[in-house]
Amino acid sequence: MSIYRTIDEGPITDFSVQPVKVKRARHQTCGAAYALSEASHKHLRRANPASDPLPATFKWIARLPRNVRPIELLRQFPRVANALATSWHEPRAFRACLYDLLGDKRGNRRGFPNEVLSELLALQSYVDNSCL
Repeated sequence: MSIYRTIDEGPITDFSVQPVKVKRARHQTCGAAYALSEASHKHLRRANPASDPLPATFKWIARLPRNVRPIELLRQFPRVANALATSWHEPRAFRACLYDLLGDKRGNRRGFPNEVLSELLALQSYVDNSCL
């Protein structure tokens, strides 16, 4: 008997092997169990996971010059301000994040309101003219 057998040649032993289908019993209360698990885990989730400004974001904005501070961005889009603040210490990542916000890769975005857009453009010119 060779050890180099294919699956189609049959079992290695002399016993006959027959495939057997196993039927699994389903619980009738499957939907109720799912609802119970959802309710039990709801307390672990936050209502707005990233929509609150982080303390580091406030510190970042306070360190910027007054004419560059994105206050309206923080008010209207705190998630975006958080993303910019966390990438501030890595100049390449910050520039990439900022340029992704200003450009439309998908072609169907509405864009930012004018006051937020002007703040982002001021921040862009500050970053481009500084030695980050």
